[in-house]
Amino acid sequence: MVDGTTTPPPGAPTPPPVAPVYASASAAPKSPIVSAIVSFLIPGVGQIINGQMKKGLILLIGYIVFWIVIVGGYFVLSTLSIVVGGAGFCCCMPMFFLPLLVNIYAAYEAYKTAKDINAGIYVKDWMS
Repeated sequence: MVDGTTTPPPGAPTPPPVAPVYASASAAPKSPIVSAIVSFLIPGVGQIINGQMKKGLILLIGYIVFWIVIVGGYFVLSTLSIVVGGAGFCCCMPMFFLPLLVNIYAAYEAYKTAKDINAGIYVKDWMS
C-alpha cells in the first residue's frame, strides 16, 4: 500500500475490541476516605463522587425508600400495639438498626471503588 497501512488477509481473525478504561492517567484521583465518609453519612453520594451515577442513585433512592418503609412500619405496629396492647416501641427498635448495614456497605464499597479507580482498575457501574 502507498500510505503505509496494512490490510489483514481475507479470513484472518480480527483482534478483540479493547475494553474502555474507566480511569485514565489524566483523570483526577479519587479520595477513598472522603468517598467512604460521605457514603456512610448519605449512602450513594460517595458512589456519585466516584463517578458511578447509576449505583449512587440506586443506593440513595433505595435508602430513602428503606427508611420510609421502616418509619411507616413503626407507625403501623405502634398503632396495632396501642389497639391490641403490647410492647409498642420495643418490638420495633431492631428495625431502626437495619439502615446502619446499608451505611456500612455503601461506605466500604465507595472506599474500595475509589482505591480501584486510583489503581487504574476498570470499575463498571451497575447495569452498564
